[in-house]
Amino acid sequence: MDILQLSLVFLISLIAILLAFLGTQFFYVLKDLRVSLQKLNKILDSTGSITENIQKPVEAAANLTSAVEAGVKAVKMGIEGSEQVKKPWGPPQISIENGNPSTRSARSG
Repeated sequence: MDILQLSLVFLISLIAILLAFLGTQFFYVLKDLRVSLQKLNKILDSTGSITENIQKPVEAAANLTSAVEAGVKAVKMGIEGSEQVKKPWGPPQISIENGNPSTRSARSG
């Protein structure tokens, strides 16, 4: 064998060894990626359960605040209604029609 054939055999075998090494490393990377994705999936699942556990008290607090707000509105309406009742009644409406004074309400007229 001459030197050219020896160098080609050496280079081809060196490239084959490197490709085999890179192939095994590639599969190790894929294995690590799989493990990382499984961990990420567990984290996302736990995040979902945490948000569900937080959501329930927040909804309860929102319902409580809306109930308090409705109660305050009802109390304000009650206070405004009682103030209107306490106001003195004005003088009766006297209308003069055809020269005859009469006290008529708006409904009878």
